Amino acid sequence: MKRLLIFFTLPLLLLMVFFIYTGCDVQAFQPATHLASPLDLQVFSYTGDQFLYLTFEGFNKESYFSGYEVFISTDKVNWTVVINPSSNTSLLTMPESFVSVETTYYLYVSNYMIPPYTLLDGTIYYFYVEAYSEQYSTNSLPSEIAGTAYIGP
Repeated sequence: MKRLLIFFTLPLLLLMVFFIYTGCDVQAFQPATHLASPLDLQVFSYTGDQFLYLTFEGFNKESYFSGYEVFISTDKVNWTVVINPSSNTSLLTMPESFVSVETTYYLYVSNYMIPPYTLLDGTIYYFYVEAYSEQYSTNSLPSEIAGTAYIGP
């Protein structure tokens, strides 16, 4: 009888000691919030055209995906998020150009203003794009950096 009691209680005691020692640190469930990064970012402008064009591919089929943030710089060091003039926030929902089976292609067109910048003729502007989730307040890893000289009208 003593052997049976020891056989059952000893593992229970060891388990209790383990939980006390580790502090019973049970973590709350965290849903996966990874967002796919935009790919193939291209930036260009045309001579005699006052517009700057950004295109990229988005693979964001996540249910918590909200849109894209576009970042701009003139030196690749100091980055500023592009402000969406229609909502005065940095959270852009990009218009779709067309959708293929796997990916969505996006086109962002801006005239001489990309808030907070007023574009200057001959200046090189660099960009990168991140997908974001408003639900989880998280962003994807950045796209590649692409740049072009702005050619004003």
